[in-house]
Amino acid sequence: MRIAPRGAMVAGAICVAFCSAEVRADDGKSNSWDSVSTVTGLTGLIRVPNAMTLRGDRGRITWSPPMRNWDPAIGARSSFALGVPIAPRVEFAATLGSASHDFDLAGHGKLQLVSASSSMPALAIGAMDVARNGPRGSTGFLVASWPFLDSTALVTLGGAFGGNDGLLAGLQYRIGDNVELQAEYDTMRVNVGALVRLGDRVFARVADVSQGTNFTLGYTAPLSYLPSRPLQPAAQAQGGAAQEAMERIKAALAASGLEDVQVTVTHLGDNRELGVAYEDRCHTISQLDGLPEVLRLLAENAPDDTTALAVVLKRRGLAMAEYRVPVEDYRQVAEGRKSPRDLATVTEVVALPGSGEMRGPQQQTDVANPSFGRTDIVISPGIRNVVGTEVGAFRIGVFGRIEAVTQLGRGLQAQARFVYPIGGELVSDEPRRWTNDRRLISYAFVPRKGWIVQAIGGRFPGENDGIVLEALHTLTDRIALRGIAGKLDNDRLNDRLYWLAECWYLIPEWQAQVRVVGGRFLSADTGIGIDLIRSFGSVDIGIGVRDTSNTRLVEVRLSAPLSPRKQPLAPSRVRVRLADYYEHSLRSVIEGVNYLHLENVTARELAIGPDLRDTFLSRFRLLPDSGWWPGQQ
Repeated sequence: MRIAPRGAMVAGAICVAFCSAEVRADDGKSNSWDSVSTVTGLTGLIRVPNAMTLRGDRGRITWSPPMRNWDPAIGARSSFALGVPIAPRVEFAATLGSASHDFDLAGHGKLQLVSASSSMPALAIGAMDVARNGPRGSTGFLVASWPFLDSTALVTLGGAFGGNDGLLAGLQYRIGDNVELQAEYDTMRVNVGALVRLGDRVFARVADVSQGTNFTLGYTAPLSYLPSRPLQPAAQAQGGAAQEAMERIKAALAASGLEDVQVTVTHLGDNRELGVAYEDRCHTISQLDGLPEVLRLLAENAPDDTTALAVVLKRRGLAMAEYRVPVEDYRQVAEGRKSPRDLATVTEVVALPGSGEMRGPQQQTDVANPSFGRTDIVISPGIRNVVGTEVGAFRIGVFGRIEAVTQLGRGLQAQARFVYPIGGELVSDEPRRWTNDRRLISYAFVPRKGWIVQAIGGRFPGENDGIVLEALHTLTDRIALRGIAGKLDNDRLNDRLYWLAECWYLIPEWQAQVRVVGGRFLSADTGIGIDLIRSFGSVDIGIGVRDTSNTRLVEVRLSAPLSPRKQPLAPSRVRVRLADYYEHSLRSVIEGVNYLHLENVTARELAIGPDLRDTFLSRFRLLPDSGWWPGQQ
């Protein structure tokens, strides 16, 4: 590792300043060092990353003007950067160069090994400029950062290896709440800059770097817009006859827009359990949003000797999850005597509970407000895009999509989607008319506890006619298996079976999922892949890798809500609404020409529509410790 004389002087000055100051790491203040990023999108100075990482619910986007093509410095080919925390103490950033850099795409990542304390610096390892083009390749790094002077300054020391090899050093010094001075050595030269903050979201920086004067503008914000849904204190229970209480609850829930409402009282010796099963198509982002009002209503109308409240959430008439909440614990949390976390701890959760099992003698009401025959007209946008990261290509096509979804019975659903090309180069040759690209009928059922099976037939997007069968099994609260197989009229498959096997691991405390998949994809290529999907409230960001018989690729996926948290129109015979989520993915081939685009050759999966991932797996937020439990998010 070689250190230039000027770099050694800067590093020495930083060490002297640090050693002569009293070190004091305050966790609350040191956390705020994550609000500024380098040109690579990682938290840090100008080009040098520090050992801090983004907080778990925040994302950051930055822009810097293009630098010279020949510049070999860290991040020299980065112009646009997007940074997100993909796990606690782990952040990832993707950068895209300007047109003068042929939209060069690169990845950057950092793992914080140790957080800062009064006796220890923060320590982090990572990599920058992975897969970038230009004179030098990727660079690994190891850095340590010390907050001192009551967290008004942060010293960073470390080293880099690989494409850029040498010393990394930096000093950040704050003047008040809004101004920060930065000085660093980036393995090649000394850079200095001044930065202005506007609150904790916007920053602007001017810096003297190898190409001259550089400007960076950044914006940091929470990735979820969803406020908490607190539990409501319940009035004193009315008591009285069980049948009268059940009818009051059923009428109130049906009037609120809930469907397939059925109330049950289970007799457990001298005690009772009051339960309700319903389908909530009013809260389509997360059915847990309707839970506070349901629990309050149950508690206020609970018959005498009721010890527990049971809620079964249904989807397409099938039980997806069952919650059993002790009445006294609920009252203490709703009144503020306990925290929502305490309620989540004592709540019993059963995924895919099935039916037919009775805990004791039961009284039941009839089903109110059935969903049979009700139709949603769902509106959503569709986007195609091609970004050539070596040839400077950027093309886009925009569609309008309208889909009718009708509930025909328990587990039985019909749907038809029509698309219309609105504009853009990728749809300029398509006729300006509505085209039916999906028409399906599907039937789902729960054969036994912990299992759900679905058969789907008709036309799938991409002119794939056929029939498929999928099944999902929950091994534990965190592990689920999913399989899908089908025969499709697809030239590439050439009468071969389309099949995929998946294993999902849910990490609710991180609001994350890991998916491992393998099998034969739509393009007849066989292979495996792995995805990490991180949820930020209602926004999902996924990163995945595929290795098939065709090629290798990396994929970035975004899922964001389109509809409001609660639908403005209650379910009715015919209802027009926005789609729950908009999903889009970008793919970059690892071998050959580096393209980032939604491509149709490698590792394609069938766009089923009402698949079990949508109805169950992506709703892992139903778990009490996912952060969606009432009062937690």
